[in-house]
Amino acid sequence: MTCIHEWWKSMAGERFWLGVPGHDERCEVLATSRGPWREDPNPIEPLVTRVNDGDAVFLFDEAREAIVAWSIARGRVRKRNLFWQEGARSPHPDSAEPTLQSSWSIALSRSTPLAAPVTLAEIARVQWDLFPALRALEDDVGEPLYYPFSMGNRHASSLLPGGVFKLPALFVENFDSLAEVSRRMSWAAVPPFVLERTEACSHAGALA
Repeated sequence: MTCIHEWWKSMAGERFWLGVPGHDERCEVLATSRGPWREDPNPIEPLVTRVNDGDAVFLFDEAREAIVAWSIARGRVRKRNLFWQEGARSPHPDSAEPTLQSSWSIALSRSTPLAAPVTLAEIARVQWDLFPALRALEDDVGEPLYYPFSMGNRHASSLLPGGVFKLPALFVENFDSLAEVSRRMSWAAVPPFVLERTEACSHAGALA
């Protein structure tokens, strides 16, 4: 089984994740189907297996194209059978014609809405200025970062394929509603690169 590049392992405060939440019969979960990769001679272990109890998970709503809420991972990742709809990023037992698939999942505490959703348009503007810091992080720790969003366009972005992603702390600290969640985490540490709020606002205004 191919190992995950755990670049965050020894870095204080790097316990943020982004996911498309799903549901089992009891609660909200973060999950990945084990699916066809089990038959691969060199399977890639899913990133969800590295989410730990107490980690902060930001929740992306595909319909609203925004990060809309946050939760806390509870317990440990387990192998379970969950219902998936074809092409879905997350399990939903009540979806149309679901199929039962072997999956990795970890339970989430009840989700809490963000003070303000973080839209893909806002992400595109801010990450345009964050690109040098993200590239420096990648140069420092190696790749991949398992970063969630497409880059290269200051006006638009999209969620990359997959249902679970690592969200760098420097990303979190540059969005007010995400940083507010970070301040609630006893383990969080402010990273060395945070855009000046006035600078971020001026860029956003100029690029709108």
